[in-house]
Amino acid sequence: PAGINYHKGHTWARRIDPLHFVVGVDDFGGKLLGNVEKIQLPKPGERIRQGAVGVRAGTNGRTADLVAPVNGEVVELNPELSSKPNLMVDGPYGRGWLMKVRASDLVGDLHNLLDGRLANRWIEDASEQLELQLMALSGSVLQDGGRPAADFARHLEDDDWHRLVDEFLLT
Repeated sequence: PAGINYHKGHTWARRIDPLHFVVGVDDFGGKLLGNVEKIQLPKPGERIRQGAVGVRAGTNGRTADLVAPVNGEVVELNPELSSKPNLMVDGPYGRGWLMKVRASDLVGDLHNLLDGRLANRWIEDASEQLELQLMALSGSVLQDGGRPAADFARHLEDDDWHRLVDEFLLT
């Protein structure tokens, strides 16, 4: 979506006023995680650092870390996530936002994020890379235009899933 800046760890930040961002996980990251059953967010008042672990998600008995896309102080959490953690996957750019952050280095943060056509190309490249790796893992071939099923993550062996998560989510 327009107006969103992406971190290469598949999280995003959308500026909502001169000092605040809304933060979430992008659609690619959500599909890689699979069905999120629990989520651990920083508490309001805690500081997060761009590129450092900011969120922990639990899925299918596995845990994945997600990096923070910006530096700053957490000022609000999405209250819906406590009862519906998979909302971060089902509505990644809307109701599934994770937290609001008061930025501490707005210029530097935005300089390190992707947007527009550059972000679109990066997502396309990541998708192609994931498809190639899934074909190698399964020994199969995706036909032209094919995409991995939405629940592909639960079918992967633990080691394979962790390797993909670490590689694509930059943890």
